[in-house]
Amino acid sequence: MSTNNNGVCELQVEFDKSRFLPIFDLLKQLTCYIKDGNAKKAEIIINDLLNDLKVQDLNSAKQICLDIISVMVQNFDDFYEKIWTLCGERQLPVYRIHEFHDIESMLQWLGGILLFTVKYIDANEKNSIKSSIERAKEYIDEHFQEDLNIADMANFACVSTSYFSSMFKKVTGMTFTDYLTSLRMAKAKELMIKGDMKITEIAKQVGYNDYRSFHKAFRKEFNSAPGSALKNIDK
Repeated sequence: MSTNNNGVCELQVEFDKSRFLPIFDLLKQLTCYIKDGNAKKAEIIINDLLNDLKVQDLNSAKQICLDIISVMVQNFDDFYEKIWTLCGERQLPVYRIHEFHDIESMLQWLGGILLFTVKYIDANEKNSIKSSIERAKEYIDEHFQEDLNIADMANFACVSTSYFSSMFKKVTGMTFTDYLTSLRMAKAKELMIKGDMKITEIAKQVGYNDYRSFHKAFRKEFNSAPGSALKNIDK
């Protein structure tokens, strides 16, 4: 046995990874789905992964299992420090895997580890992403007059655009676009009430360089044109 850079021992067996590229492709998909918070698709990939491993010889399956554990360690900071021990494991992965004498029991064990990983990270990511969405919301509140788009805000929250969109709506109850527009319209109305700015100036002040876009958004929000609303305020 030898130890790799992650502190995970390796089984010293003849092993040609090129023969198992489809399995390692599945493993890449699995890590992506876990990171993206897609627990359902991650669980499907785990089933596919285990089914592909069932047809391997025991030594190859053991090495692949060890590689899978190694990839989990590389990609998820909490894996070895928390997940491994929370699953009741005390031995190094190589020694634990070495104990198995049949593929079925080993894969049952591996499946349990991977499913626990998905659930653990999903729960922690949801708390983490909620905090990230709240920070993104605070940023929007402070920079609403700037040229904001959902891709930039997703980068701000360190998640994919689709995941940000989904989580933003869950946290705020509104889509990113609706939230930004509603905020800008509320600020526009505040400026109208102050009464010291022209409508075109107000439009630019709340993030609209194109007055027609501002007019359309204002009418949709308040069922009234900006000019009419300003006249009613002046009365």
